[in-house]
Amino acid sequence: MRFGKSPQAKVARVWALTVFAAFTSVWSTATASEPAPIAVRITEDLHEGCPKRPTTFERLRARLCHVREAAEGEPAVDVAVRVEKRGGTSHGTIMLVAAGERARAHSVGRVV
Repeated sequence: MRFGKSPQAKVARVWALTVFAAFTSVWSTATASEPAPIAVRITEDLHEGCPKRPTTFERLRARLCHVREAAEGEPAVDVAVRVEKRGGTSHGTIMLVAAGERARAHSVGRVV
């Protein structure tokens, strides 16, 4: 009897190829899938001289490719942007709220 010709060897070979195909299929699916985009809801309170384009969402999307605008009533990360003019300076504050937890506000100032 030659090596590899017995029924047990054939079954073992088919089993090994099947397991290999299953693992490579799962691996390619796992590596090819993208993480689900994060739903965000943006509210803005901007002074008159504040640029409106690009929008806050467009600016966010340019830096974080895995975000999308939330649908009405959908759980989401709330992003509140407020920019007010004080003298000749714009002062901006960003507040994040996710799952009811409020993040610390981040403020910046810029001469306009």
